[in-house]
Amino acid sequence: MLAEKFAREKEERLRRNKFQRRWYDREYQKEEQNIINDVEVKKKQYSSERSLNPPFDRDAWIPKTELGRKVKSGEISTLDEALKGGQLLEPEIIDFLLPEPLIKVVDVKKTTRITRAGRNYSFRVSAIVGDGNGHIGIGSGKAIEKLTAQEKAIQNAKLNMIYVKRGCGSWECNCSVEHSIPYKVVGKCASLRVELIPAPRGLGLAASNTIKPVFQLVGIQDIWSKTMGATDTDLNFIIATIDALHNLSKTKFQKYIDDEQSKNVDKTKYVLQDSSEKKAKESSIKEKNEKLKK
Repeated sequence: MLAEKFAREKEERLRRNKFQRRWYDREYQKEEQNIINDVEVKKKQYSSERSLNPPFDRDAWIPKTELGRKVKSGEISTLDEALKGGQLLEPEIIDFLLPEPLIKVVDVKKTTRITRAGRNYSFRVSAIVGDGNGHIGIGSGKAIEKLTAQEKAIQNAKLNMIYVKRGCGSWECNCSVEHSIPYKVVGKCASLRVELIPAPRGLGLAASNTIKPVFQLVGIQDIWSKTMGATDTDLNFIIATIDALHNLSKTKFQKYIDDEQSKNVDKTKYVLQDSSEKKAKESSIKEKNEKLKK
């Protein structure tokens, strides 16, 4: 009888403990979920306060360079003029000329540095900035906090803005719309080579998903790409693509005179001058040959 009584009491105790454990588990899960929700709400508020492109106050901006003063006074009103005016040393110039730039964070890495005190962790963030109309820039930033590094990367990308030449270089299309690139070009970074080939209208971006944001921010709608080397490093892949786009504007063209003076000068004079010089050279060569024969 006593053994049965003790067995019944033990079962009752175990049953009560089970109910208590379940109750405690439910309460703990509720508290944990509430904490997670609070953290997510705070993250959203903090990210909204520190957005990728915070509002820029034009009146409060005090330019520190001559180019910045010209931009604020209105002498320079477009981004192309600002890029031709010299090196950009103030990211506020881009904010002034492009109120709503297109920004994309392309790479985030956590880095460590070992010291006597231990390991110091930091973040390296890379971002690209464009306007969708032939301009793009890439920059990297490093800081202990991820958002601070992101802000640095965006500021550096604005300082590294370049002009990208667009056109229609595909023999299948031959239209006059700037939807692709004018000719084939190659860019490189480390051991990676990226070859960009003009494509006909309507093809789309026949490229890797890693470099598609680059073309979208530049304003290129149709293109073919070919890669040689290791493409697993996303940052090198993007840098090689931007290098290829930058090489489009480095190609040398035969020019008679500068663009500023081309309106007031007749180009046929230079053509006639070149033909007369060729004729003079040919006649001198003939005379020398005749003398040698005699």
